[in-house]
Amino acid sequence: MAKDSNIVTDARTCFLGSDAGKRTLANMLTEARFFALIHTPEEQSVVNFAKIILGWTGSFPIEGHSSKERIDKFVNMLCSMEIEY
Repeated sequence: MAKDSNIVTDARTCFLGSDAGKRTLANMLTEARFFALIHTPEEQSVVNFAKIILGWTGSFPIEGHSSKERIDKFVNMLCSMEIEY
């Protein structure tokens, strides 16, 4: 993850600070096949970059850059989501 201390603030403003930013992030994750099963090393590289972008927002734990508390918060967020079938 980038070492710039402003990256989280900037990424949150860019992607989470407006409806357009949220739609853009959702489109980027979909195009990166973040929500799909991965079959090739090339696809995995793109998904890894999508994880880095999510890490920049401060909402996704990235290996080597996450505290146990951040991982716990992420898991708790997943557990609190309503399930749709």
